Amino acid sequence: FTIRNITIVGLVHHPAAPLLSALQDIRGRSLLKLEPSAISGRLRVFPWIRGFVCTRHLPNTLIVTVAERKGIVAVGNPGGAVELDGSGGCWKAAPGTTCAFELGPGVEAANGTVQKLVVRLLALGFLRKIKTIEGSGSERTFVLLTRNGWRLIVRVGDLSGEFERYREARKWVETHNPSTRTM
Repeated sequence: FTIRNITIVGLVHHPAAPLLSALQDIRGRSLLKLEPSAISGRLRVFPWIRGFVCTRHLPNTLIVTVAERKGIVAVGNPGGAVELDGSGGCWKAAPGTTCAFELGPGVEAANGTVQKLVVRLLALGFLRKIKTIEGSGSERTFVLLTRNGWRLIVRVGDLSGEFERYREARKWVETHNPSTRTM
């Protein structure tokens, strides 16, 4: 009962080829003696995998059913576009993926605070209004560059309050000092 065939099922957003390649060296091993760690160690390198289940199909087939993480948004960073799942997971986005935001230097996509900020921006309806998220030197404060040229300094913990204050201040600035674009 040696492994001759490996089948990957359950994929929707990612190709099976990289997984099959990662599992290639278990071909020829005993299907009955295969340890779960032999599979999990190889699949751990794919951050978009939420989990998997292996099924032995005698006499010689291993079926790996994969559950993918769901990306909620793609962002651009210096290394290329990545998808975020909102809970700290991130992975390289498919070629041609449209990015909702760009991350400035030093703003890491896998950082939980950055992901919390992105989730809140999406919840507040700012999907296409923010151009770039930059660091500010503080762990919980960021600079948001809007598509219409505004530069907003925000704290993640009070984002909705920050935007309410921004709206009020913007009205005042447009009336009294229209050349200002930073708040």
